[in-house]
Amino acid sequence: MSISKSVKKVKGRYMRMNKYLFIGLVGMLLASLGFLAGFHYWLEPQYEKVMAELNKEISSQKKTSQKWEHLYQQKIAENSGDKEGKKEQLIPKKKIEPVNELASQMEKVLKSNQFVGTAIFFQNNQPLLAKSYGQANQRLNLSNQLDTPYFVGSVQKGMTGVLVMKLIENGQLSFDTPLNKFYPEVPNSDTITIRSLLDMTSGLTLKETSQSFATEKEYLAYALKHVTYEPLEKWKYESVNYTLLASIIEKVTGKSYQAYFREVLIEPLQLFQTGFYTDLKQEELVTQGYLLGENHVAKQVPFKPSTFTKEMGTGDIYMTVSDLLRFYQGLASGKVLTPLSLSLLREKTTKPYTYYYQGGMYVSGDTLYSHGVISGFETSVRLNKDVSKGVILITNERNPKNSIHRYSKDLYNMLSQK
Repeated sequence: MSISKSVKKVKGRYMRMNKYLFIGLVGMLLASLGFLAGFHYWLEPQYEKVMAELNKEISSQKKTSQKWEHLYQQKIAENSGDKEGKKEQLIPKKKIEPVNELASQMEKVLKSNQFVGTAIFFQNNQPLLAKSYGQANQRLNLSNQLDTPYFVGSVQKGMTGVLVMKLIENGQLSFDTPLNKFYPEVPNSDTITIRSLLDMTSGLTLKETSQSFATEKEYLAYALKHVTYEPLEKWKYESVNYTLLASIIEKVTGKSYQAYFREVLIEPLQLFQTGFYTDLKQEELVTQGYLLGENHVAKQVPFKPSTFTKEMGTGDIYMTVSDLLRFYQGLASGKVLTPLSLSLLREKTTKPYTYYYQGGMYVSGDTLYSHGVISGFETSVRLNKDVSKGVILITNERNPKNSIHRYSKDLYNMLSQK
């Protein structure tokens, strides 16, 4: 066979193969199109059915949400009345410039002291000023705002006192419960009572330590080992009293201090801009604390969790100024304790070495005040008992030579003179 005939023969076979391949591919394509058409025919009603059910569910959820919102607002209206309406109006939702000459004069006091932070002044249940000054974070060039959170330090002791009083109100504790029921290893614990811990008349002392502790439990173990007792002839401020109270709360409730705090205070009072240092990571801590040094230069105080492991119940929370005011208002309105319980918590004992400190706050006549310092933050609160008048200052740029607590007293006196 010649080469030309062989080529023609191979070429013919190749052409027939291509023809059959082409026919096969066309057949496969037609089959695929048929399958897709059938699948679409089956899928379309299924899709419409699913979407109909989904839309029905969305509509149902929307109606439920609207229903609960209506019931929620109705419940607020039922439980509040005109007085509560005025109280809620007092909580500032945006900046309020000085509303009158008195507020303008009070703001001048802030400016003359180069105040950095957030301030609220109010009188007769009406805000006179709600304003922020300076920076929350100098590196990021972020300004302080009304919703800026700050660590409030020892102001938290007043909240721990309320939690203890809640247990007393519920019959789970009493003012006369001895400390040895919980910690018999503490010196003189058989004569130290819940009341003496609340009022810091226990005689217990714990020297400050630079030692770091990984957890609150580690610090508590240290405190129980190193706390000392000496008979008191006068009142003495000692944080260890509230360290012990915070741990007693955990023993009585079987819950963590944080969980009980959320249950009794955060949820009922809607303190949704309040939290614990454990809720924050270093990169999430937008508000920085600063210490004012020589030549008025502010030096950042690094955020160290080890600072706060020593502060369970005594200074490990952050709050906005609005939430802090909301706490005091809720307390005065009977949303946490009965009026009788609150009165008992703030009742001055008859012991000769008693002081103005009752249940975590200083009480002098109709005036309540509290003060906290931690990691470059400083808080000062001065109120009357029904929380219709007051001054709240929180700074994140603490000046050790010029405490805001000093001039908050001047500001409160200005309110009281009008």
